[in-house]
Amino acid sequence: LQIKPTVLTAMLAPSRGFSVDVEGPITFQETAEGFGQSMLQIGSARNVNETGKVYKCDPDSRRCQEIPIQSRGTLYCGGQQ
Repeated sequence: LQIKPTVLTAMLAPSRGFSVDVEGPITFQETAEGFGQSMLQIGSARNVNETGKVYKCDPDSRRCQEIPIQSRGTLYCGGQQ
């Protein structure tokens, strides 16, 4: 099997990652419940139907703001509604 360089480049382009600075990371501190936490829920101990939260963080001020998420309907990310 012989693959041309242009085909190989086209195949690899979608799998490109993004840069993560592991040498000098910026940390954020918030008092919101669950901020910065992730969890794996195996079973449901409570009968609760809640959405998670998404935060928009400003690296300059190191402050984060919750992005409101509608539980039903359309979610707009990054654009105007």
